[in-house]
Order: sequence, then structure tokens, then C-alpha cells
Amino acid sequence: MNDIIVKKVMSSDYGFLIPRYDKESGILEITSRKSKEWIYGIDIDGVIIFDIDEDLIIENLDVCVDKKYWKKVDNFPDWNLIEDKIYNLKVDASSIKIKSFNYGDIKLFTDKRSESLMITFNLSSQNEILKMYKVSNHCFCFINEDILQGFFINLKKG
Repeated sequence: MNDIIVKKVMSSDYGFLIPRYDKESGILEITSRKSKEWIYGIDIDGVIIFDIDEDLIIENLDVCVDKKYWKKVDNFPDWNLIEDKIYNLKVDASSIKIKSFNYGDIKLFTDKRSESLMITFNLSSQNEILKMYKVSNHCFCFINEDILQGFFINLKKG
């Protein structure tokens, strides 16, 4: 199976991801505070679409699943915040070449009030404790040995 390989790099406004749910389209857009031209793109099962700039930084991702299809849970799977420092995610050139990733195991979990969304994919084990890193104050990513495995997004304003 092909993996999306990423490196954590020093944070900047390009790649500081902020979520916005568009009720009309049913798409969760998580986009950069500042933006350059998006010249690369990759997707996971056509459900999650990443826009990537010339420096290979993820500047936008769209979750193309309406909120009504997110699975409501009482508790999220276990995760562990590794460090309280904000990073940008730089995609490895080998992952850019693949463009489309077919995992078939994307999971979208939300709390009862739909204030948070946890997205997981490409997990080595369903019982795995996820390693979390900050991408902004509202967006976190799950990375295991440079392999991107998902996101946790706080949708509350403020």
C-alpha cells in the first residue's frame, strides 16, 4: 500500500490550517491563513482532497462528506499529543507523484454536537494510539513514522 509521507516543518501562515464548514455544499474546507498558488493535488478515495503549494506544503484540504454522514461517538479513539508546537506539513515528492490514494478505510467521527471531527485512514491497527501534532490551534494531524494517518479538527469558533 502507498503511504502519504509528510515531514513536520517550521510553521508559517502558509499551511496554518483553519476549518470552515460550508453548509450549502456540505464540504469541510480546512484552508491556510495565507495562500500561494496550489500547483499540486492529491486525494484519498476522492473523499479528502489536498491542495499543495510549490514548496510542497499542504495549504488546503477539503473533506467532501456532508456532516450528516459523520459517525457520532461518545468518545474518540485514543490519541497522544506529542508536543505543543505548531507545524506545517510538507508532502514528500514521492507522494505527490502517486496523486491518488485508495485506502478504503476512511473513518469520520464527530461528537454529539458536531463541534469536532476526527478523520482516520491508513492505520496499521484499529487499536493504535494515534500520535498527534498541531497544524494550527483548530487543526491537528496524526503522523506515525512520517506517514499521515488523519486529522482532528475543532469546529468551534473562538
